[in-house]
Amino acid sequence: MKPRLPYTAFRLADARLALAGSRSSLWRVFHPGGSGPARIDLLLIARRTRAVSSAVTSLCDSFVTQNVRRHDKMLKKAREASARAGSKPNGSSKAFGDLLDQVGRMAAFFRDLDRRGPRIRSRLLWAFGQVGGMEQEQKKALFREKAYRAQLSKKLRELPSAGASPAQAVRAQALQARLGLCEKRIEMLTDFFAAFASVRPAMNHAAGNVDHFLTLVRENRRVFEEAEATLAMKRDFDAALFSLSSEQEFSRIEAGMEKSFSELADAERMLLAKAGERE
Repeated sequence: MKPRLPYTAFRLADARLALAGSRSSLWRVFHPGGSGPARIDLLLIARRTRAVSSAVTSLCDSFVTQNVRRHDKMLKKAREASARAGSKPNGSSKAFGDLLDQVGRMAAFFRDLDRRGPRIRSRLLWAFGQVGGMEQEQKKALFREKAYRAQLSKKLRELPSAGASPAQAVRAQALQARLGLCEKRIEMLTDFFAAFASVRPAMNHAAGNVDHFLTLVRENRRVFEEAEATLAMKRDFDAALFSLSSEQEFSRIEAGMEKSFSELADAERMLLAKAGERE
């Protein structure tokens, strides 16, 4: 019997990802063309990052963390069925039937997860694309501000240093003020960009855990499908089968995923603080 798995969390994650990707006019934070300072909304980037990060966290939690816990419960039942079957001198139809059912459930469980793997990877690739796009927006804005600083500095140097007319003196003061504001924007962009740099490693960590999880899923699918076929054919079993389920590896993935969730949450808070969002 194929296990019924809850899809609510997947639908919620998909909705968040779709929302984050559909509001293109809201996310167009960098306005190229023309001259003057860059027009970039750091708070908007921080909020967009939070939307993408929340979607990734929800997706990874529903696909990895919750299924690791489901695996542990199913494995426990399968081991109990194995122990009951092994305790009978010559086995029994009911005991072996229960064992075959539990092994079949685990095979179906891994088969379903393996089937959904490509979709999860495509969602993560989309999220990485969003992060990469925001990185490019920040780089363009910083490049533009530095070019604008050079432009202002050149104009200031071209003014006479002595014997300036009143109009030239006023212009020099204005240029110095504008140059100071430009330096401030460059400082803010550099500071924000440094904080944003923590987002990608956190997402890499989450994606690495997903890849490891999918590898375990694929290999366990093969093992349990063959175990199901073997049991059905000979009605015999090897208790060592359940040591191949990589239980410790699944536990390490769960712990690693929790760590990546914490890293993403820390990155979100730092970006929002750098962008000036008030609680």
